[in-house]
Amino acid sequence: MLFGLVTLISLSGALAHSWMSCPPSFNTMPVRGGFTSGSCEPWLKGGETKVNAGDRLKVGWTSNNHAGGYVRLALVPEGQRANFKQNVMKVACYGSDQRPGKTKYGDCVHPCNTRPGCQYQSDPNDVERYDTTITIPTNLKDGTYILQYAALVGNGGAPYFSCAKLIITGGDPTMNCKSSKEPVKYKCHRSAGPPMQAITAGTKRGEFCYHKNKMGDVDDRIREVPINVDCDPRITCDNSVSYKKCSAAEGMKNIKNAWDPKQPNCGNVKPPPPPTCNDKKQNQGEKDIDCGGPCKPCPTAPPNTGRYHSNIDHTISRWGSGSITVHINKNVPKDWVLTIQYNVPIKIYSAWGGGYKAGENKGGNIITFKPNAWNPLPRKGSTIEISFTSTVPSGQEVQPLTMTFELDEDSNPVKRSIRQQIHVPGCESMKCEVGFECVAETISPCRQYPCHKSFCKKIM
Repeated sequence: MLFGLVTLISLSGALAHSWMSCPPSFNTMPVRGGFTSGSCEPWLKGGETKVNAGDRLKVGWTSNNHAGGYVRLALVPEGQRANFKQNVMKVACYGSDQRPGKTKYGDCVHPCNTRPGCQYQSDPNDVERYDTTITIPTNLKDGTYILQYAALVGNGGAPYFSCAKLIITGGDPTMNCKSSKEPVKYKCHRSAGPPMQAITAGTKRGEFCYHKNKMGDVDDRIREVPINVDCDPRITCDNSVSYKKCSAAEGMKNIKNAWDPKQPNCGNVKPPPPPTCNDKKQNQGEKDIDCGGPCKPCPTAPPNTGRYHSNIDHTISRWGSGSITVHINKNVPKDWVLTIQYNVPIKIYSAWGGGYKAGENKGGNIITFKPNAWNPLPRKGSTIEISFTSTVPSGQEVQPLTMTFELDEDSNPVKRSIRQQIHVPGCESMKCEVGFECVAETISPCRQYPCHKSFCKKIM
């Protein structure tokens, strides 16, 4: 599976927060904020989950319109919350909507392809569905334990914490489960948030056994059906930036109680068949559906003929003045939009030349530019040059993380037609006296139309 920084969309009103919803957390309120202080959220109508040693348990969380990041799961006896870092079970992926065009700039529309109730993670390579599964350790003495979720979410900075109370019985505390191995860690999609090390530094694998007679790993029995397979981590569409789109997702309308979200009538859930190279699914480490990894090599991808640019140059000084140059490699047939995601918030006060600042996200780190009414449609071999002034955070280096140039599907075709008819006389239509020659100059910075002029200049 290939992961990395990807092109994402800014969803206004979406806040970078999340919490554990399967099993029920300390606070089961369906619509709430996340908690970045303390090791767990305060208790509010929390639930207790009774499990036996060796049980498989589904652990899931609400996407809340965010994509990319990591989740660290740890387990300690009640009263030992200071020891979460020394008792890590696994580091899973927060999740991202991998369907084409669904994830943009660290966001997606909740539920973001979250795995619904009656389904569960049964493949160690199927890691981007906002859930995972664990085995309840077999060496713990009977008692009450706290399962902690520590998550790096989308473009957010500080980790979010959430906890669930587990009542565990049937273990054998005489087993020797000391190990120097690292906990299981998945390879995940990351947006603009911190790296995995932000929640794994200073941690170690807990002294857990996952089999009745040996140590093993937390994912050894990943294909087994968890005891809470009906739990639906998506909770409610009230957390979505688009209630309509969320409601159309599989099974969302079947969740009747958002305080205890479940899918009814799961029936007899059975483990899926083992993955193969002809099951028409991307699994078992395949690079695409049924190719790559353990399967035959994937065909060489054809060149990207959909792009209208070859590259984008970006510069910015420590005083905030900057420039952007888009190199066009084929004729652009309609209005365009340029979206830049920065590593820190940036305040752009003015932009001129080949485009203007059209908007920014709530966090101030995603800026969009569009063409002015007088800018001609870009042609093959030309460039779009935009200059800007801004205020940058003191002491921080500003860097663009992603820069995307694409057609503006929301542009007005009438305005496009009018602009295509605008013509500023150039040297091809000017006649100069003997001893003079025509000179065409671009006005920069361009504050109003026209942005170039032609005139006769005496030949020196």
